Amino acid sequence: MNYIREINAFYDWLETNSISDSAIGLWHALMHINNKSGWVTEFAVALSTLETKTGLKKDAIIRARLRLQQANRIDFKSRSGQLSAVYRIFFFDVSDVLNDTKCDTNRNANRAQTATLTAHKPQLLNKLEKTKKETPISPTLFDTFWNAYPKKLSKAAAKKAWDKIKPDEQLLVTMMATIERAKTSENWTKENGQYIPYPATWLNGERWKDEYPEKKSNSITDWVPGIPVS
Repeated sequence: MNYIREINAFYDWLETNSISDSAIGLWHALMHINNKSGWVTEFAVALSTLETKTGLKKDAIIRARLRLQQANRIDFKSRSGQLSAVYRIFFFDVSDVLNDTKCDTNRNANRAQTATLTAHKPQLLNKLEKTKKETPISPTLFDTFWNAYPKKLSKAAAKKAWDKIKPDEQLLVTMMATIERAKTSENWTKENGQYIPYPATWLNGERWKDEYPEKKSNSITDWVPGIPVS
């Protein structure tokens, strides 16, 4: 599973699909948990764990996961007693899922093809070189961060700060989750986002470590039929 490709696909999907900031934060938390679980088809996670990872309260998580289910981004099954709910994420790149499930079969087939590939190695190298030149460059980790950050100013300075930190995929996931929580904070929402820091300032200040209290909202985008709004 290509984690970064899924994040980029999710933000492309958000351009034409409206969900609450809470639902976006929950999606990131579920992706993070599934990544640590090895991209399994289904996984169980406690509400208390999701509260810690998202900064949301229980009722907000319940509304957010129902919204994600309605949007066909996840499915979940609640269980009785003290058992945690079981979640399933619907990935954008189905080919990655298919490749994961067919891994063992492909490994055996690859062994059988080794002799044939060796015989045609020069021709294959030429084709690979041609494909490399024609294939579009995939978005970088910085591109993913830049697309998610709401204040798109001083990109060169932001890139310089990024290269100094050299975030890996795991840190990027933490950054993305913090940005989604910050988008609902008072400082980031008042006066049309005037007080949102420049991306370079945010990076240099290691602001992904900031903690944001949950913002109570009666926004219609956070409402799900049958669930009262707190």
